[in-house]
Amino acid sequence: MTKAVETEFKNILSASEYQQLLSHFSLDRSTCHTQHNMYFDTTDHALKEKHMGLRLRVTDNYAHITLKEPGTNHHQMLETTDHLPLEAGRKQFETGSLTVGPNVGKVLQQHGIHPNALEVIGSFITHRNEKKYPHQTWVVDACEFEHFNDYELEMETDLPVEEGLATFETFLADRNIPRRPSLRKIQRMQQKESAYAL
Repeated sequence: MTKAVETEFKNILSASEYQQLLSHFSLDRSTCHTQHNMYFDTTDHALKEKHMGLRLRVTDNYAHITLKEPGTNHHQMLETTDHLPLEAGRKQFETGSLTVGPNVGKVLQQHGIHPNALEVIGSFITHRNEKKYPHQTWVVDACEFEHFNDYELEMETDLPVEEGLATFETFLADRNIPRRPSLRKIQRMQQKESAYAL
C-alpha cells in the first residue's frame, strides 16, 4: 500500500503538439507503456458526489487499485493505492468485479461507501510516456476513450504548488502551446465527445 499527496499540472494537447513533445523528450510510441484503466462508483454516484475517483489499473507488469480524494487545492489529490497480483488484476478487469484491498477498503468505509455497492462506470486505454528529472516527472499521454481519442501533458512534482505551476506554464509558453487545463480523465471518459476543439 502507498498513500501520498500527488501534485500535478495538466494540459490538453493537439496531435501535433503531442508529437512535438515526444520529440522534445526523445520519446516515441515505441517507448510508451500501455495502461488499461477501469473506474468504479455506486449507482447513486457516491464517489462522484465527494469528488473522488476509484480506478483499477492493469499493465503488462503490474496491477493496482487507487482511490483519489481531493487535496488542499485543485492541483493536488490524496491517493491510496493497494497493489494486486498481476493475474488477479487482469481477472478483475476482465470481469468488472472489483475486490478492493484493505487500505482502499478502509478509506471507503470512512466515507460510508460499501465496496459491494461499486460497479463499473467506464474504462479506457492510456499509452503513456514519461521523462523524469529532479523534482519533476513529465508525462505525455495518448488516451483512447470510448467515443474519442485525445492527448495530454502532465507534470508531477514535489515542488510547492506556486513554483510548480510557474514551471509548467513557462514550459508551455516556451513551446507556444496554449494553456488548456484538462478535465480529469474520469470526466473525459464519460463524455460523448471531446470538450476541446483542436
